[in-house]
Formats: sequence, structure tokens, C-alpha cells
Amino acid sequence: MLRPPVIAPDAISATLRAPGLTDYERTPPAIRSLRLRFDGAVAPLEAIGEAGERSREPKGLELSPAHPGTWVWRSDKELVFNPAEDWPVGQDFRLQIDARHAVAPGISLAQSRHGFSTPAFSVRAEQAEFYQDPEDASLKRGVYTLSFTHPVDAAQLERRLSLALEDSTGRRLGSPTFATRYDERRLKAWVQSDPLTLPENGGLLRLSLAAGSTASLPGRSRAPELETTLALPALYSVELSGLDAVLADNERHEPEQVLSFGFNHDLRDTDVGNGARAWLLPERRTLRPDEQPPRRPWPVPYPWSPNDIDEALLAESERLDLQALPPEREWTRQHDFRYQAPPGRRVYVHVAAGLESFGGFRMGKPAQRVLTVPPYPKLLRFVGEGSLLSLRGERRVSIVSRNTDALRLEIGRILPGQLHHLASGHRGSLSEPHLWQLGEDALVERFEKRVTLPNEDPARSDYTGVDLGEFFDARRRGVFLLSLRELSAHDRQLTPEQTLARNAGNELDRRLVVLTDLGVIAKLNLDTSREVFVQSLSGEGPVSGARVAVIARNGETLFSTITGADGHASLPSLEGHTRERLPVMLAVSKGQDLSFLPLGGRQRVLDTSRFDVGGEPNELEAGALRAVLFSDRGLYRPGETVNLGLILRAQDWDQSPQGLPMELVVTDPRGSVARRQSIAFGPEGFEEASFTPPRSAPSGPWQTTLYLLERSDRRRAIGTTTVQVREFRPDTMRVRARLSSHNPRAGCIPTAWPPR
Repeated sequence: MLRPPVIAPDAISATLRAPGLTDYERTPPAIRSLRLRFDGAVAPLEAIGEAGERSREPKGLELSPAHPGTWVWRSDKELVFNPAEDWPVGQDFRLQIDARHAVAPGISLAQSRHGFSTPAFSVRAEQAEFYQDPEDASLKRGVYTLSFTHPVDAAQLERRLSLALEDSTGRRLGSPTFATRYDERRLKAWVQSDPLTLPENGGLLRLSLAAGSTASLPGRSRAPELETTLALPALYSVELSGLDAVLADNERHEPEQVLSFGFNHDLRDTDVGNGARAWLLPERRTLRPDEQPPRRPWPVPYPWSPNDIDEALLAESERLDLQALPPEREWTRQHDFRYQAPPGRRVYVHVAAGLESFGGFRMGKPAQRVLTVPPYPKLLRFVGEGSLLSLRGERRVSIVSRNTDALRLEIGRILPGQLHHLASGHRGSLSEPHLWQLGEDALVERFEKRVTLPNEDPARSDYTGVDLGEFFDARRRGVFLLSLRELSAHDRQLTPEQTLARNAGNELDRRLVVLTDLGVIAKLNLDTSREVFVQSLSGEGPVSGARVAVIARNGETLFSTITGADGHASLPSLEGHTRERLPVMLAVSKGQDLSFLPLGGRQRVLDTSRFDVGGEPNELEAGALRAVLFSDRGLYRPGETVNLGLILRAQDWDQSPQGLPMELVVTDPRGSVARRQSIAFGPEGFEEASFTPPRSAPSGPWQTTLYLLERSDRRRAIGTTTVQVREFRPDTMRVRARLSSHNPRAGCIPTAWPPR
């Protein structure tokens, strides 16, 4: 009688993780390891670690069947087998552990024998595609994509592949021939049929893979049979897959009404234009003979459906002119046509049968749709991005509108004492500030202006200038927040006081406007001081006598000064001011005029992307050194002398570089120092140096760097240049000269010529 083995109470269990599928996409392929994880510490201390870290190799481990590789104790609980070559495909393995040699003395294992299997070989049909040659419509093929878990044995695969062509009734029409291609690793195969003759009623192209295909690697695994089908289109398979009434912007960025047709085959635009018809259905429905009046009036416009369409209704309808929008290609599935119809009305579209596609397929049945004309999108916003209005110019803002007949412009004047809150508390750009945290109500006094807009054509964008002069006077100057809102029919019945109190209308755009004649530019110097320039916006030149004040976050004036005759004022460094004394803006005023410039952020930094501003950055220290190194040619052969010029200057060009400890270091393409040379500059700051790479010098870029020797043997690089050293042949030119015409006296001795 067999008894189960007795397991000690303190025996340690283990969990085996079989190796996963090898990653053949990597180079070389990543072969997965076999891992054994124990519930407790079992490894002998002298066997833990990689080769070179341990004092003895792991022992007592037997893999059957044998497979080349090494055992490694990664930790006292984890044992790993790293295979030296790929695992056999679909192979069953058994691991036998001899606890006397494999684990530490005194350790009992709950299980000494483990089994696992490597991944089996399998085939998957990834894609089936009907292909039609874009140049020759008569070439039609079926293309299948097969993917494999392991590199496939191509000969075994192709012997088991077959194709069968069937019509829609299931009648077999033959076995087309095919060709097979593989990717580089043979993990994918593409099976492409030879040109097919399609049955008129459509059918199937069936790909069959008999059981028994194998991988090109050792192993016993065989793939099961596989079958996949590809639907073949019938002769009359062209269908209208989609039809939408949309709005599309033209080249002038204006919306146009477009009917967008989508088909399941490539058609010509002219064919679709000849086969498609559209009618604008009546706005109102009338009683037909023998029809009782409805209990409630029919809606206007009436929501016609396809069931309502007949010859009598089309006789009452208006035929629409469809203008084709040229596509990018002659044959395409998407076709767009421009039309004109009142928004909200119903349009009936009919596509006749008989349309023929690129491959000779036809549309067997007509298609019809009833669509609703979409409304034009409403537009109401300010034109441009400017935020300045001159005191002496037109005080107008331009507004663009579309499909909108009235607006409400809310004007909020920011009180002079609240400007610092706007500068420090706004979010977004300053031209369209948002004050979610603080709120505009704490900063402004408000007014309102209502404007009636032209709206004869809902598709056209109209531009309107709104005069704000009535809200600006000697007392009301400075900074204004403009809120552009749509004015509904209900809001028009309210008084301006009521709409302001109710915050009526949906805000569509906003703009900050500064009404001033003071233009302000501030330049930040290297020492963090600032130069402020105040200019008249009306073209009268610099503004003298303007007060420039630095305002802190709490509204306190940190510093103020007056501009000179050139409109210039200097401000000291503002570093060190924090918390409530953090500078947030420059306030510029003269008389009743006021302007401001927020500090911080990058939105108001001058954009230099359109200008050439390259070069060396300036240094704050006047004595900072800068060197320029250059060579006489730039390209040399090994063994030729490289001549260098060195120019050394201080930042202010006033201090002499004479006597400074300088060192020139030449580095070859391998990064090795080829030469060190001390350089002593004279008062003019110009010196020469040279070096000669040996004839065996490596080819490539040689770098020359000039260092300033500092204390504690430290070096600071202040200039560098690179030359190319390489073998090359100089450019040569073969020249042949000849006379433009033959002269029989050419070559005569001048003394033999007859006198004249």
C-alpha cells in the first residue's frame, strides 16, 4: 500500500513561475528565466549572488530534460535559472531539488519536485482585407495577416495553407493560388491571393490552415487548424453609408452649408453630382384631399419624414443647386456639395441607382434621406488683441458678429486705488483677465451700452464699431473692463439698471482697455535695476514730468520718480521686497492721465522671435573675461600645423589681461589631452598659438580650450574652438584652353610678320 510522503511541520513551500514567451521583437531576443520563490529563507549563504560574488555554485538542482543555463540565488528566498539558449517550444520540464545540497543545512522543503511547460506554438489570424489595386481596378486580391508566437517554419506553414472561393450561395468556385511573405523575424506572414474574378452575387474567400504547422525552433508543439474568411463585395454592393448636413468654413473663414455624402466604395465626384438631387421641402404643411384637419396646428417649419415624400410634395418643393467641392483625388469615398437653404428647414436628398465605383461595382438601389438644415453658429467677439485706446484718437472698439441682432456691452471702470489688485490677482492674459478669486465687483464701477446689429444674412460676419466716448471724460480715465454679452428678447425689456443688477446675458468675450496717452516700456538691467521710458501714444514724443511709481501688493508706493525731458526714469533694484511689499506694477501718471505696467510674468516680455538677437550674453561683473579662439583653416591633415588666434577681453574692455595665468589645452577626438601650453597675454589681449597633430593622429574634431588658472589648481574655461583633422584629397580641376576659331598665322614668329 502506497502512503503519501510525510511533510515536516516546519517545511518551507515554494512557488514556481514558468518562463514566459520569449520576446523576439528585441535584438537579441529576450529569453525569460525560470523562477522559484520560497516562503522562507532557504539559500546557503555561500551560494547567494552572481558569479564572482559567491564562494560556491548552487548544487542539488536537476532539470529534466536538460537545458543549458546557470542557476543563481538572487536572494535567500529566490532561485533563478537563466537559460543560455531559447526554450524548446511546448516542452514539459521537471525540476528535482535535492535538499541536502541545494538549500541550507537543517531546511526541510514541502515539495522537492516541480513541473512546468514552456509556451506552445500558436497561430492567429490578425486581419483579412479585400485589396484593390489603386492603379489597375481589375486587380482584386484577398490579403490575410497571420501572426505567430514563435518564428514559424515557412515550409511547414505553406504546405498546410489553402484558399477556397465561394459565392453567396456557398457554391465553391475554385481554389485561387497565392503567395506568402514574411517579416524579418518570421513572426508575421502575409498571404496574398493572385488576382480574383469575383462572383456577381458576392461571396467568401476562405483561408484554411491545416493542423500541424510548427515553429522553426526545437520542440514538440503543433498548431491546431485555423480557418478565417473574407467577405467579397457583390457587383451591386455600392451603398450610401452616410449623409450629413454640416457647416464648413470656406477660405474666408465664413461658414457654408455643405451636404457631405459618404459611400462604401470610391466614386467620382462628377458621377455623384449627376446622380444626387436635393429639394427644399415646404415650410408649412397643407391639407391633402380627404384629410381631416389636425386638432393642433402643425409646427412651423414642418418636420417632414421620408414617409411623407411623394411626387405631389416634390412638386411643391424647391429644387436646390448642388455645387461640388473638388476633392483631393479623382476617386474617393467622401463627396461634399455646397448648397443654400434657410436654417431649420427640411431638405430631401435622393441618390439614384447605377453609380459605378472605381472597381466596377455599382449602386443597386437608390437611397434617400431627409435632413434638417443646421443653424449658423453665433459669433460675437472683439476684433484684434490690442488693449490701448488713445485719449486723442477715436475711442471706439471693433466687434465682429454673426447671426446675432443685439448686444449688451458692460463697461467696468477699475477704480484707481484698486489697480494693484488687478495686477496681482488676475489669471490668464492681461488683455482678457479673469478675476475668479477676487471678483470684479470689488474693483469697478459699471455702465452699459446696448447696440443693434445688422443680421440680414445669418451666414455673413458683420463688423461694427462701438463708440465709447460717452463713458470717458476728464474724471473717467484709466483702465476699463469690457464685457461683451448677447442681449436676449427678454433682457431688452429690462432697464439698464436692472440688467446691471441682474448680471444679465451670457458673456461671450471680454477685453481690458486702457484709455491713456502714456505708453510705457521698462527695461530690466543686469543688476536688476530698471530703466523706464514713457512715450506719448498720440505721436508727440517722450513725455517729461510723468510720475513713475512702484506699487506693492498691498497698494503701498515703494518708490517713485519723475521722468526727464527724454521721457526716461531710472528705478533701483526691487529685489528683497516680499509678501505684502512684493512689487506688482508700475503706475505712470501725468495730470489726469494714468497708465500702468504689471511686473512679473512673461506675457508682457518683448517677443524677439522675429529678430536676430543671437550673441554672447552680457556679464554683470565688469572684469569678467571672455575669449575668442579661431584657426586659420579649420580643416587639416595629420602632421600639418594648426595655427590659432586668441583674443582675450574683459567685459568692460577697460581692464588689461596682461599677466593673467592662462593655459591652452588641446584635446583629441578620443578625449585625451594632446597638449598643454601656458599663454601669457600682453596688454593688447591678442596672442598666437600652434600645435601639430602627429601623422598617426586620430581623425575627427580636435578641441582647443583656453582656461583661466584659479586658486587651488582650479580652471575656468573662457573660450573654445574646434578644428577638423582628417585625411582628405584637395579639390582638383582639369582645365583645357583652346582658341575660339582657327588662325593660320597662329604660332608665327612676330619678327616674320610683314610690316604695315
